[in-house]
Amino acid sequence: MSNERYSFLLFAITKGLVDFIAEKYSISVTVAMDLLYNSKTYAFLEDKDNGIWQFSKLFLFMLFDHEQKTGLFEIPEAVL
Repeated sequence: MSNERYSFLLFAITKGLVDFIAEKYSISVTVAMDLLYNSKTYAFLEDKDNGIWQFSKLFLFMLFDHEQKTGLFEIPEAVL
């Protein structure tokens, strides 16, 4: 996949995830964006080669939520 196509895909994934975070945490979209963009989850999403972008919005939220609660970014071994 080209970098341009991945940038568009990442934008779409991020938009959906930010909206989901804002809803689940009852925060503004701006605050949700700040939380996501400054997370290890997002840093991992930026790397198209690891394939995390293929996971559902719910699964990505679960990774993000776990990171927010524990400070750790962990992908369950069963998924890998």
